[in-house]
Amino acid sequence: MNIDLERPEQLVGELLATPTADLLSLIDNWCAEHPGCVSPLGAREIDPLDHEETELAARENRPAFMFIDEEPLPPPHADIWVYGDPVVVRANARAVPRLRVLTDDPDSPPVFPDGSRERLGRNDQLRAATWLVRGLRERARTYETLVRALVELRPAIVATEDPEVVEPVELSRLASRSGIEPATVRRSVTAMRFRTPVMVVAVALEGDRISFTRPAP
Repeated sequence: MNIDLERPEQLVGELLATPTADLLSLIDNWCAEHPGCVSPLGAREIDPLDHEETELAARENRPAFMFIDEEPLPPPHADIWVYGDPVVVRANARAVPRLRVLTDDPDSPPVFPDGSRERLGRNDQLRAATWLVRGLRERARTYETLVRALVELRPAIVATEDPEVVEPVELSRLASRSGIEPATVRRSVTAMRFRTPVMVVAVALEGDRISFTRPAP
């Protein structure tokens, strides 16, 4: 996966459009091209972005975006949990790899075995790693925001056993409700999955109409 460092939105867009089933392969390919730049967060390790998000949310007077580590519903799991009364919509922390950038790891391997890249090259690699880690979080945030808007627009989806009978939503209306650009909505919706108390639901897009369906086996 060759990402233009001058266009980090390319990476974010690719992550948004990648279903979770394919995400690990995409990240493995990225890590092979950018060795020694990221590592998994430990089981009890605090995500450095949590503190940053808390401060930013306080300045912007909005709820902070946080993953949920608990599993409020039984398997199968999905990107987003939809549960409770009143309904809660939260991003599943276990649906995506939780990574940190290795900025000062003395054991990090060189960018290339022959040492052909100087420190500037290493800095570029770490800049790309920062975009990867932030992009994964932004993917989860975007999915959570879109699913919350879908549930608000079509509350019947939470309890139905047949998602295909729930009335479709116009893409423009979902974009307006969620506050997310239509192009980002279009890129994201067919990749995400959400788990209700009844089942896992997928989203289909036909033209500008968003409908609900069962995920492919």
